[in-house]
Amino acid sequence: MIIRNAMLQQGLCDIQVADGLIKEIAPVRTLPSADEDYDAEARIVIPGMIDPHVHMRCPGMENKEDWVSGSWAALAGGVTTVFDMPNSLPATENLEALELKRLAAAKADEAAASGGYAVPGRMYWAGCSPETVQLLPELLCEADVAGLKLFFSETSSNSSSTDINFISRAFAAAAEAGKPVAVHSELGALLNGGSECSSYLESAPLIQHNSRRPAGAAVAGTALALELAAVAGCRLYVCHISTMAEFAMIRKHKEAYGADSVYAELTPHHLLLDENHIVKGGFDSWAKVNPPLRSIADREAAAEALLDGTVDVIGSDHAPHLLTDKTMDTRDFHECPSGFPGLETELGFIAGFLKAEVPGNESEWIGRLCRLTSSRAAEIFGLSGLGEIKAGNRADLTILNGPQRVDSDGFMTKAKYSPFNGMKSDISVYKTIVGGKIIGQ
Repeated sequence: MIIRNAMLQQGLCDIQVADGLIKEIAPVRTLPSADEDYDAEARIVIPGMIDPHVHMRCPGMENKEDWVSGSWAALAGGVTTVFDMPNSLPATENLEALELKRLAAAKADEAAASGGYAVPGRMYWAGCSPETVQLLPELLCEADVAGLKLFFSETSSNSSSTDINFISRAFAAAAEAGKPVAVHSELGALLNGGSECSSYLESAPLIQHNSRRPAGAAVAGTALALELAAVAGCRLYVCHISTMAEFAMIRKHKEAYGADSVYAELTPHHLLLDENHIVKGGFDSWAKVNPPLRSIADREAAAEALLDGTVDVIGSDHAPHLLTDKTMDTRDFHECPSGFPGLETELGFIAGFLKAEVPGNESEWIGRLCRLTSSRAAEIFGLSGLGEIKAGNRADLTILNGPQRVDSDGFMTKAKYSPFNGMKSDISVYKTIVGGKIIGQ
């Protein structure tokens, strides 16, 4: 196959694909005809997105998402590789649980084989608790295990602990394995300690949620993780950073210990939304998430960190729940689970933000987009053959298009809601190519 008239960072090119790999990149109209020609019509083509932060919810919570629906959501969003978090049922804390997760994911392979399409590549995060930390060395040796994920507070079906001896032992195991440690850094001991509002008439529910999970809990947890990672000599991956203070700490840590001592992940919702957000045509509960949407100042700090290079990667924190569980009257706001789908919206909004904010010509913001959504993740996690459009790499590509308004009713995920519902992104995903197979929208 030849993809013709593809607008790459370096300009308009043709891309030859064979056996699932990129064979050649050439000036337009210089490659011979092929059995299959696809005209990209000068649309921007980037490496398929690598999303290191996805909750596929299975095994154990297939009513919320499974690997078939989640894979389709990824493809719809231009995501060609996903990293699944360990808080499934059972949690991925031993080899047996990992094998159950692989078997659940294999159902997507079976569906793809029968339907003649491809599914995203996948990696898994290992979890652990004080009771299972001794199993980490063998779990981290698995080739499809990206690293270790620790939670410093309870969220959906996870083990959490802030015991220093446990964390130090887990960090040491990751350092020995040469794999990073991802942390959800909100300290459980500091949650629910914010100023309480006496009624919903006094403050919007999202602001109340922020007060119950104060910024200080995330800041303290990130500070703890940075200190212990420096002692253990492990690489730290801080998930969904949401506060100005965390970005400042990470800048200093990178300066002191090097760019690969800590990796900063940013979600589109912490970049573009804040605690004053009102969901168009939906419910405030749709935007309830952990860590919460923060203040305007924190959101502006996230934008600064993205533009100055502090942020390494974009992660969706795709965390689907049933619409019936998320669509509640505001009086029941605190019973509503935190999290929302993000695979189908992340790339368009990040691309649109960079197009508007990165100075220079088109190649400048396209280059930043490629690094944030693919090449940096490939470097961090050692994913050879991914992250760049070059000869010899896997033909995982995403073709971008013009503006599109989010309509969560049409999502591929089982979770048909979004805090971005009704919002327009200046860029959207047109088609996704996985291993040389085109999946249309």
